[in-house]
Amino acid sequence: MSVLTSIRWQLQLWHGALLALVLAGFGVTMWQWQVALEYQRIDRELEQRVAAVTTALRTGDDPRDRRPPGRRRETDGPGGEFYYVAWSPDGQERLRSAQAPSDIPRPEPAESQRSQRLRGTLREFIFFTPQGEAVLIGRDIGGELAALRQSLWLITGAGGLVFLLGLAGGWWASTRALMK
Repeated sequence: MSVLTSIRWQLQLWHGALLALVLAGFGVTMWQWQVALEYQRIDRELEQRVAAVTTALRTGDDPRDRRPPGRRRETDGPGGEFYYVAWSPDGQERLRSAQAPSDIPRPEPAESQRSQRLRGTLREFIFFTPQGEAVLIGRDIGGELAALRQSLWLITGAGGLVFLLGLAGGWWASTRALMK
């Protein structure tokens, strides 16, 4: 008896294909949701620091003296050090933290007053003041990206296990159904 002519194998193939589609859809949706939540968390964290730098632009203070509540130093972030750069409306650099990478390009004015970008493993939040100044706050999110990759493997492994259990259950159910 050929595999393709066996009712049991045909049921198993259909069952497996349907289960694979459902699990893949669920896994992709779960992964995208997790990535979006992580980026939102990081962006909120960076956005909280914008106020300190914009105030420093107006007053000439050191932005590290104006930390968000609950933070002791600008190096307290889970992914490492925070950095900032601020530019005047004419493109001249006005403030730069010691941790800021030297290759930060000045952001181009966008339609929105706030935007985000990812350069390698550096997540950067950009804010344009009404006066035309650009403020960039960023940090390395390599640790978070590694954790997301690890969770992708976990989601894939769990989906594979559920798939194998589903195939075993389908085989058992088709055997029982065909015995009667």
